[in-house]
Amino acid sequence: FTSGPASSVAGWFFRPAGSLDVFRITTHTAASTSAVLNGVYTGSTAVGAAYALFKLEYALASDVVRVIDPFVLSQSGLYTRIWGEMTAMSPADMARSFPVNFVQAGVPSFYSYVGETTIQINSYPVDDVHCEYAYDYRPDDLTGAALEEPVIPLERRSLLGDYALAMLLDT
Repeated sequence: FTSGPASSVAGWFFRPAGSLDVFRITTHTAASTSAVLNGVYTGSTAVGAAYALFKLEYALASDVVRVIDPFVLSQSGLYTRIWGEMTAMSPADMARSFPVNFVQAGVPSFYSYVGETTIQINSYPVDDVHCEYAYDYRPDDLTGAALEEPVIPLERRSLLGDYALAMLLDT
Protein backbone atom coordinates (compact mmCIF):
# COMPACT_ATOMS: atom_id res chain seq x y z
CA PHE A 1 0.00 0.00 0.00
CA THR A 2 1.24 3.50 -0.69
CA SER A 3 -0.22 4.55 2.63
CA GLY A 4 -1.35 1.95 5.12
CA PRO A 5 -5.07 1.56 5.93
CA ALA A 6 -5.86 3.05 9.35
CA SER A 7 -7.33 -0.21 10.66
CA SER A 8 -6.31 -3.79 9.97
CA VAL A 9 -7.65 -5.26 6.72
CA ALA A 10 -6.81 -8.87 7.57
CA GLY A 11 -9.56 -11.05 6.10
CA TRP A 12 -10.37 -8.53 3.38
CA PHE A 13 -9.81 -9.12 -0.33
CA PHE A 14 -7.29 -7.42 -2.63
CA ARG A 15 -7.60 -7.12 -6.43
CA PRO A 16 -5.10 -5.21 -8.57
CA ALA A 17 -6.77 -2.86 -11.09
CA GLY A 18 -7.41 -4.54 -14.44
CA SER A 19 -6.85 -8.02 -13.06
CA LEU A 20 -9.14 -10.94 -12.28
CA ASP A 21 -6.73 -12.17 -9.61
CA VAL A 22 -8.23 -11.77 -6.14
CA PHE A 23 -6.25 -12.44 -2.99
CA ARG A 24 -7.34 -12.73 0.62
CA ILE A 25 -5.22 -10.66 2.99
CA THR A 26 -4.19 -13.12 5.67
CA THR A 27 -2.09 -10.77 7.81
CA HIS A 28 -2.08 -7.00 8.14
CA THR A 29 -1.35 -4.59 10.96
CA ALA A 30 -3.19 -1.27 11.19
CA ALA A 31 -1.38 1.58 9.38
CA SER A 32 1.16 -0.84 7.87
CA THR A 33 1.98 -0.45 4.17
CA SER A 34 2.52 -4.19 3.73
CA ALA A 35 0.28 -7.23 4.00
CA VAL A 36 0.56 -11.00 3.59
CA LEU A 37 -1.63 -12.49 0.84
CA ASN A 38 -2.99 -16.04 0.68
CA GLY A 39 -1.28 -16.72 -2.65
CA VAL A 40 1.71 -15.70 -4.73
CA TYR A 41 1.27 -12.30 -6.37
CA THR A 42 2.67 -12.58 -9.90
CA GLY A 43 1.59 -9.19 -11.26
CA SER A 44 3.82 -6.21 -11.77
CA THR A 45 4.55 -3.90 -8.88
CA ALA A 46 4.40 -0.13 -9.14
CA VAL A 47 4.28 2.65 -6.60
CA GLY A 48 0.80 4.16 -6.59
CA ALA A 49 -0.75 1.36 -8.69
CA ALA A 50 -4.55 1.18 -8.46
CA TYR A 51 -6.24 -1.66 -6.64
CA ALA A 52 -9.55 -2.58 -5.02
CA LEU A 53 -9.67 -3.49 -1.36
CA PHE A 54 -12.98 -4.91 -0.20
CA LYS A 55 -14.61 -6.87 2.58
CA LEU A 56 -16.98 -9.74 1.76
CA GLU A 57 -17.14 -11.66 5.04
CA TYR A 58 -18.93 -10.34 8.09
CA ALA A 59 -19.42 -11.72 11.60
CA LEU A 60 -22.95 -12.03 12.91
CA ALA A 61 -23.96 -11.79 16.56
CA SER A 62 -22.18 -14.49 18.57
CA ASP A 63 -25.44 -16.00 19.82
CA VAL A 64 -26.99 -16.58 16.38
CA VAL A 65 -28.50 -20.02 15.88
CA ARG A 66 -30.48 -19.27 12.72
CA VAL A 67 -31.06 -16.09 10.74
CA ILE A 68 -34.64 -15.40 9.81
CA ASP A 69 -34.49 -14.14 6.21
CA PRO A 70 -34.15 -11.56 4.82
CA PHE A 71 -31.53 -9.05 5.91
CA VAL A 72 -32.79 -5.47 5.41
CA LEU A 73 -30.21 -3.04 4.03
CA SER A 74 -30.50 0.71 4.47
CA GLN A 75 -28.39 3.82 4.39
CA SER A 76 -28.61 6.28 7.25
CA GLY A 77 -28.48 9.99 6.81
CA LEU A 78 -30.97 12.79 7.07
CA TYR A 79 -33.58 10.27 5.98
CA THR A 80 -33.19 6.51 6.16
CA ARG A 81 -33.24 5.02 2.68
CA ILE A 82 -34.03 1.32 2.29
CA TRP A 83 -31.68 -0.18 -0.28
CA GLY A 84 -33.06 -3.66 -0.45
CA GLU A 85 -32.89 -7.11 1.03
CA MET A 86 -30.33 -9.90 1.18
CA THR A 87 -31.51 -13.49 1.06
CA ALA A 88 -29.63 -16.69 1.80
CA MET A 89 -28.14 -19.09 -0.71
CA SER A 90 -25.94 -22.13 -0.24
CA PRO A 91 -22.15 -21.69 -0.31
CA ALA A 92 -21.99 -23.83 -3.49
CA ASP A 93 -24.59 -21.66 -5.24
CA MET A 94 -22.77 -18.52 -4.08
CA ALA A 95 -19.44 -19.76 -5.46
CA ARG A 96 -21.09 -20.76 -8.74
CA SER A 97 -23.20 -17.61 -9.21
CA PHE A 98 -20.84 -15.02 -7.73
CA PRO A 99 -17.21 -16.18 -7.94
CA VAL A 100 -14.88 -13.94 -5.94
CA ASN A 101 -12.81 -13.17 -9.06
CA PHE A 102 -15.81 -11.42 -10.61
CA VAL A 103 -17.23 -9.68 -7.54
CA GLN A 104 -18.27 -6.11 -8.23
CA ALA A 105 -19.12 -3.09 -6.13
CA GLY A 106 -22.83 -2.69 -5.49
CA VAL A 107 -25.68 -3.36 -3.12
CA PRO A 108 -25.48 -6.99 -1.90
CA SER A 109 -28.53 -9.13 -2.61
CA PHE A 110 -27.40 -12.59 -1.44
CA TYR A 111 -25.36 -14.09 1.38
CA SER A 112 -24.14 -17.53 2.36
CA TYR A 113 -22.70 -18.96 5.54
CA VAL A 114 -18.94 -19.49 5.62
CA GLY A 115 -18.86 -20.29 9.33
CA GLU A 116 -21.25 -20.80 12.19
CA THR A 117 -21.68 -17.05 12.71
CA THR A 118 -19.96 -15.64 9.61
CA ILE A 119 -21.52 -14.79 6.25
CA GLN A 120 -20.12 -13.88 2.84
CA ILE A 121 -21.98 -11.39 0.67
CA ASN A 122 -22.15 -11.38 -3.14
CA SER A 123 -20.96 -7.80 -3.76
CA TYR A 124 -19.28 -5.09 -1.76
CA PRO A 125 -20.98 -1.77 -1.01
CA VAL A 126 -19.06 1.42 -1.70
CA ASP A 127 -21.13 3.43 0.79
CA ASP A 128 -21.81 2.69 4.45
CA VAL A 129 -24.72 0.29 4.76
CA HIS A 130 -26.82 -0.46 7.81
CA CYS A 131 -27.89 -4.10 7.95
CA GLU A 132 -30.64 -5.45 10.19
CA TYR A 133 -31.56 -9.07 10.67
CA ALA A 134 -33.79 -11.09 12.93
CA TYR A 135 -32.52 -14.35 14.34
CA ASP A 136 -33.15 -17.17 16.72
CA TYR A 137 -30.63 -16.90 19.52
CA ARG A 138 -28.70 -19.35 21.64
CA PRO A 139 -29.71 -18.79 25.27
CA ASP A 140 -27.09 -18.48 27.97
CA ASP A 141 -26.14 -21.65 29.83
CA LEU A 142 -27.91 -22.19 33.11
CA THR A 143 -25.62 -21.80 36.09
CA GLY A 144 -27.96 -22.78 38.92
CA ALA A 145 -28.06 -19.25 40.33
CA ALA A 146 -31.02 -18.20 42.45
CA LEU A 147 -34.02 -16.94 40.49
CA GLU A 148 -32.48 -18.16 37.24
CA GLU A 149 -35.09 -19.33 34.75
CA PRO A 150 -34.65 -21.15 31.44
CA VAL A 151 -35.83 -19.50 28.22
CA ILE A 152 -38.88 -21.80 28.23
CA PRO A 153 -41.40 -20.25 30.64
CA LEU A 154 -42.38 -22.32 33.67
CA GLU A 155 -45.97 -22.77 32.48
CA ARG A 156 -44.78 -24.32 29.18
CA ARG A 157 -42.11 -26.72 30.51
CA SER A 158 -44.60 -29.61 30.73
CA LEU A 159 -44.56 -29.57 26.92
CA LEU A 160 -40.95 -30.80 27.02
CA GLY A 161 -42.04 -33.87 28.97
CA ASP A 162 -44.95 -34.46 26.58
CA TYR A 163 -42.60 -34.17 23.60
CA ALA A 164 -40.05 -36.55 25.14
CA LEU A 165 -42.79 -39.09 25.85
CA ALA A 166 -44.07 -38.82 22.28
CA MET A 167 -40.54 -39.44 20.98
CA LEU A 168 -40.18 -42.53 23.22
CA LEU A 169 -43.53 -43.95 22.14
CA ASP A 170 -42.76 -43.31 18.49
CA THR A 171 -39.69 -45.60 18.48
